[in-house]
Amino acid sequence: METLGYVTRFVAYVAILAIVGAVAFRLLILKRSGLTIGTIGRGSRRSAAIGAFASMVLVVVDIVKLGLQTSEMRFPTDSWIKVALTMLLQTSWGTVWMIQVAGAILLAMTFSLARKDALPRWNVLAVMSIGLAATPAFASHAMSPQRLLQYAIPADIAHVLGVSLWLGTLGVMFASILGGDGSEPRLAHGETQSTTQSALQSASFSASQSTSQSMSQSTSQSTSQSAPHTTSFSTSQLRANYMASLLRTFSPWALTGAALVVASGLTSALVHIEHWADLTGTRYGQTLLLKVSGVGVIVLLGWRNWKFVTPGIPTQGPARMTRGMSIELLIALVILGLTAALVVTPPPAEVMTH
Repeated sequence: METLGYVTRFVAYVAILAIVGAVAFRLLILKRSGLTIGTIGRGSRRSAAIGAFASMVLVVVDIVKLGLQTSEMRFPTDSWIKVALTMLLQTSWGTVWMIQVAGAILLAMTFSLARKDALPRWNVLAVMSIGLAATPAFASHAMSPQRLLQYAIPADIAHVLGVSLWLGTLGVMFASILGGDGSEPRLAHGETQSTTQSALQSASFSASQSTSQSMSQSTSQSTSQSAPHTTSFSTSQLRANYMASLLRTFSPWALTGAALVVASGLTSALVHIEHWADLTGTRYGQTLLLKVSGVGVIVLLGWRNWKFVTPGIPTQGPARMTRGMSIELLIALVILGLTAALVVTPPPAEVMTH
């Protein structure tokens, strides 16, 4: 039961980060990237698919969490349904659970509609995803600190939003790059390959219908002059161009998210840890130190990639940055695993009180 509970918390965190990250990728990255309409459309559809899938995963996980919580609270002779209804209707945990499930279902439906890439729906998704990101704070240690209560819940909400903006968006962007959303070649005049080919075919047809020798020669010259503008890109080059465009837009938002994570994390640490000795002498403090170390590693990797790898993408290709992004995301999963353990580990102040 304990292992299953840990897994559900971990998957729930990943789902929330993916939901917020999908919205942030569409509205903050794709929208401002300067890419073609077709490329943005493909990236938007992938974002919507990821968001819808993550929302449904969250619903399933929440149902499992309800079953686990009911199992812990009931006596062998109690009715499962009666205990579950009592928890849902008479406890703050149940209220948060119902809000989160209802929000996840509405998000899944709206993401499905947003696959047509209507911006008003994405704006609605932004509001809903922020609300969903706030729900974990009301079922965590932030609800029962021994001091600085007024800072605990805002710091917890800001922490989830910061991680989602930073690493959630990175994950969705990584999926978009690997999925080939940037496969449409760019031409010198911003046209697609098919558009230019159609134009050339139309010009050729007009030339064949013309009875004037001079017009035919003029059309042929015009066609031959415009043809060199068509550029053929390899898959690697297309991915590199797409990646570079996204990273230029993503970098400032990644810094914003990382700063939010650090500031909110320090605030939460001050709320729950009163003495330096608590960092090394308690299980909560030790887990927190591991989490902070993981965040520090990702920050260093992100800085390295931004400083040394990103400038070389157009010439060296996307492979090196792809490896760097995958390592960052793997470490992020480890950090989420530590977070899933941290939320059920009593802070030092609570241990002393009990």
